[in-house]
Amino acid sequence: MGEKLLEKLHPIRIPEPTEHSKILKLQRKDPDQRPHHLRPERLRPICYHDPSQPALFRNRRALRCVLEESSPASVLPMQNPSSEAAT
Repeated sequence: MGEKLLEKLHPIRIPEPTEHSKILKLQRKDPDQRPHHLRPERLRPICYHDPSQPALFRNRRALRCVLEESSPASVLPMQNPSSEAAT
């Protein structure tokens, strides 16, 4: 009781079975369909420390730039611009 009988998934993804019967893995119909701005190589130095790019690690300004390029409407205005200048 209370379970969904039908749940529509995102139209650009295809559900594929996994080793667990009630868990599906979503695969993109076209792997190149994601915005080029959100490719892992753009986010990796921000999310994981890279000795060749130490200034990007956990840099909020760099992260905001990547997110704004991919989806300008989804990024909220900065709440504290003075702290943003320090990172």
